[in-house]
Amino acid sequence: MKKYLVKKKTKISEDKKREIGRYAHSNGISAALVHYAYLDLKKSTVGDWKKRHSEGNPGSTTKGRPGSLTKSEEEKVLEWVVNNQECGKTISAQDVVNFSHGMIASDPQRKTILEEFGGDITLTQRWANAMLARHKIVSRRATTEIG
Repeated sequence: MKKYLVKKKTKISEDKKREIGRYAHSNGISAALVHYAYLDLKKSTVGDWKKRHSEGNPGSTTKGRPGSLTKSEEEKVLEWVVNNQECGKTISAQDVVNFSHGMIASDPQRKTILEEFGGDITLTQRWANAMLARHKIVSRRATTEIG
């Protein structure tokens, strides 16, 4: 009859996870495994903690591509949209694209991200609609009067 060794599950505090994650960020995952060998951790677990608790990425676990705009640029666009809507103006997705494009193109350092200046980002109506939906701002079609 075979005997199996059952590992005892150890409860690790958030502070300790943060410490291990930062150590792994500075020294590498393998070094962290050796340094904290007494905890008998898995490589994937330390990798997750490294992502979650590294200095430049505090607490963030978002996935996917980075946004086209920086957070401050996106806040400016949203502020512009809200201010115009409060004034009774109808803002279309194309208005958002034009405002965002003008804002980025006016900054000599940032304009290089735009496709027309050699970058790889094209601001489209689909992008504008997705950004407005992400922030729960409704983009309506502009209404025209007939007659």
